[in-house]
Amino acid sequence: LDRHPALPEQQLLRTRDTFELHMAFRRFRACPIFSHAASKVGGGSSKQGKYLESNFLLPRIPTQATVYAPTVWPNTPILMFRSKDMRLAATGSTTMVDADRIILKRVTLTGSPFRIHRATVVVRWMFNHASDVLALAGSKLFTKL
Repeated sequence: LDRHPALPEQQLLRTRDTFELHMAFRRFRACPIFSHAASKVGGGSSKQGKYLESNFLLPRIPTQATVYAPTVWPNTPILMFRSKDMRLAATGSTTMVDADRIILKRVTLTGSPFRIHRATVVVRWMFNHASDVLALAGSKLFTKL
């Protein structure tokens, strides 16, 4: 997707906002997740299907929007309208249908190390609520070296 040049730059297009997508003869509302391919993400390349999440659709930067939608052929033109005023927000075309795409979101966690044993560390005061613990229970955490 490319942001439409007629849209003022002061108007932000946020990830997970509601947009109306027009793909060929199909029209539906969706909340896309904007992402861009990174050359090196998590030790791999974008050919492995890993993309970094973007919070906004920025001008002059090609971005991919991921949505659950009806299946369409590759290179089908897309028009994306804002739902609140039906103003043209972005244009583009579809790429391959890939249900295994991985969208990574960078999060900074802080805390105090409590116990260090070889490659395992126990960190205190990293979470303030039980819901935070449940949200990150099965995820892999990596340190910055």
